Amino acid sequence: MGLAMSARRAGNPSAFKSGLVHFALSTATFAVLGGIGMGAIQLAGDPVDAGPTYAMALFDTEQTSAPPALKARLNDRELTPVRMASLQPVPAHHGTDEPSLGVPAPDESFEAQGDEAGIVLASAPQGERQGVRINGRTVYPGEAYSEVDSLGALPESPLAALHERRAGRLLPVIGPNGEEIADAYARPYYGRTGQPTVSLVIGGLGINYTHTKSAIDELPPEVTLSFAPHARNLQTWINRAREAGHEVLIELPLEPHNYGRVRPHANTLRADSNPVANTSNLEAILGLAHGYFGVINYQGDKFSADAEASRSMFEALRARGVAFIEDGSLPPTSTLRESAGMVGARFVEADYVIDARMDADAMQSQLTSLENTALNQGGALGTAIAYPLTVDIIREWTETLESKGIVLAPASALQHVPEVAPAEPVTPIADAPEITPSLP
Repeated sequence: MGLAMSARRAGNPSAFKSGLVHFALSTATFAVLGGIGMGAIQLAGDPVDAGPTYAMALFDTEQTSAPPALKARLNDRELTPVRMASLQPVPAHHGTDEPSLGVPAPDESFEAQGDEAGIVLASAPQGERQGVRINGRTVYPGEAYSEVDSLGALPESPLAALHERRAGRLLPVIGPNGEEIADAYARPYYGRTGQPTVSLVIGGLGINYTHTKSAIDELPPEVTLSFAPHARNLQTWINRAREAGHEVLIELPLEPHNYGRVRPHANTLRADSNPVANTSNLEAILGLAHGYFGVINYQGDKFSADAEASRSMFEALRARGVAFIEDGSLPPTSTLRESAGMVGARFVEADYVIDARMDADAMQSQLTSLENTALNQGGALGTAIAYPLTVDIIREWTETLESKGIVLAPASALQHVPEVAPAEPVTPIADAPEITPSLP
């Protein structure tokens, strides 16, 4: 009985072994069927029936489909046709191994005529010159790229010849060869003669991390950025802005009429302070960082009305080669322009405060006024604070300038020494002849 049961168990194969056998048989069967099918296709099939073959051609081909739609911001521009690479079906060719792409062989004579001589790399509005787009800038025939835009980041600071260390501060000085930081740290600008320019200064930076980062990263490098003197990590932010191609200003606190009602900056220049105290406060601001080409006022309606105080400030700025930009908020009582001209200091006055009203329509209206001033006078300057809405509107607006024939230029391109009319000499009144009264 035991021997019969043992023989029965030995005669039954294992489930694992049976599975392997069935898998091997199935694989072999499908492989044989697949090989038979592929052989039949190779013997009886036509390769042309497999589908159309496409070849990319960088030459003029018959365009049978509509050209792709332009980006939304270009829909309002009349552009000349642009030759585009297209995909065209290659017809079946029998009796040759190489299909023809329609390109003449090297030994064939071919002379390109007109637009067939090459591919148009950039398109311009009707009536304007054709140019080539390089790094977002259009270079026209006869121009070098360096004449259109400077490359990459601005040079690192500080430049040793333009600084001195005094009382623990690194302060700007005029170099041995007369070079000033107003030139050395400004963004290079190569403008075309006669083309109107607009410039923008975006301020209040260094206080809010997100707003500051957005202004540096999203705005074109031609936009000038100004930083608050009490910003945290001020030098780090300035370095980052210059690495992105932006020139930089430091905001200089000047005394307003409501001075003391809000917490003033410790180094505010005041109208009733003596020149020594104001110069000390000015140097404290200038010694906070390096890499800026000038300063811009923060408030200052009371200070700017005092001719003596403003003249003393400009004398100190002129001695150190620092430019001054007035943000456009000061009243007509300001004496800054006259004081700058009298001492020979570089000065620029903004034409418009773009976000004087935090309203999108109002800002668009100010930007339109900025454009009109630039077209009528050749150049215009606007200022604004780096609020998210302001940055978004200005970013989109700058993209429309090229189609309007206006160039976005750094604010430093407008700096100059104001012309001040010389004081008219006082003509002394001649002594009146003595009249002897006559006796009756």
